[in-house]
Parts: sequence; structure tokens; C-alpha cells
Amino acid sequence: SETRFGANITRSIGQNMVAYAEWAGGERRNLISEALRFGRETDTIPEGAPDTLPSDGGKRFRNEAAVGFSYTTESKITFNLEYHFNEAGFSRHDWHNWFDGGGDRSRSAALWFIRSYAVDQQAPISRHSVFLRADWTDAMVPDLDLTGFVNIDLYDGSGLAQATADYHLSDFWTVGGLATATFGTKDSDF
Repeated sequence: SETRFGANITRSIGQNMVAYAEWAGGERRNLISEALRFGRETDTIPEGAPDTLPSDGGKRFRNEAAVGFSYTTESKITFNLEYHFNEAGFSRHDWHNWFDGGGDRSRSAALWFIRSYAVDQQAPISRHSVFLRADWTDAMVPDLDLTGFVNIDLYDGSGLAQATADYHLSDFWTVGGLATATFGTKDSDF
């Protein structure tokens, strides 16, 4: 088990805005090494399989941080804007290595395993990203909630966007819809 330390700070700025910062740090491997180690321990990746990406597999102190603010309008729309830093995540060099070796089938499977591992751990795969979310309660009519977000990789400008609409028919029934899209080039995170 790994021990990490963290801190957070929150500050109200007027009636409608809250600024916040969160930090955690501790000894750990990078995301590539953590995922491959987990894959070998669970026999998802064969024990003797070569590393798919060159990486610094050693443990060292690594930082994670999120800095952002939340703003709520008079009409019940809340905006969140956050910058995320994950020192264990993919560097620009790691992304370059990822896309340079995509032709080998066994390597490609291991690369997608790393991405799935990051999702399962709820860890950003890239070192630098920005997240914007808007949430509108009682949008235009009572009981209609609209939410949208976009998550952008700052290395390549690619991203994931999602929008949802939920109408609360009663305390027990809700009807909703969801739309998701990605944008970016063929050789990008998303």
C-alpha cells in the first residue's frame, strides 16, 4: 500500500463564487508502471511480457493537484472550471511513444489496458488537463436539469464533451438523455 498526503483550501469570493485548490503527493510509480504491475499481478498481462512503453518505473515522490473555481448565477446555473495536474500521468514524450508503436497488436492491447486502468483508478491519464462543467437546475421550466462538461488534454487540445438533460416526473421517476462526443486528431488523447 502507498501512503499519500494531501491538503485542500477553499475560499468564498463574494456571494456566488468559491475558489479551491487540492493537492496530494507521495511515493509512487508513474501510471504506465502502475498499470503494467497491476496487469501482471492479476495475470491480465503475462508475467514475461515486455514493457509496452519506455518509462521511469521507479517509485519517487509525485504530485497531483486540482485548482479551480465554482460560480453560480442568479438563474441557478453553476459553472466549474478546473486545471488538473497528475505528475504520474502521461508526459508529452509518453504520448509520442504511444502513437509511434500502435501497429503491434499485443502492444496495442497493453496500451489500451493502461488507459482502462487509469479510468478504473479515476486518474487523469495525461499530466495536464482542464475541465469545465455547467449545471443548470430548473432550466427554463421546473424539474428540468441540464448538465454539460468538457475535459480537454492540454498537450494536444483533444477532449471529451458530454451533455445530459433530466426531467423529474416525480420523486421516483426521472426521464433523461445523454449525448457524448470526442474531438481531436487521430494521434491525440481523445
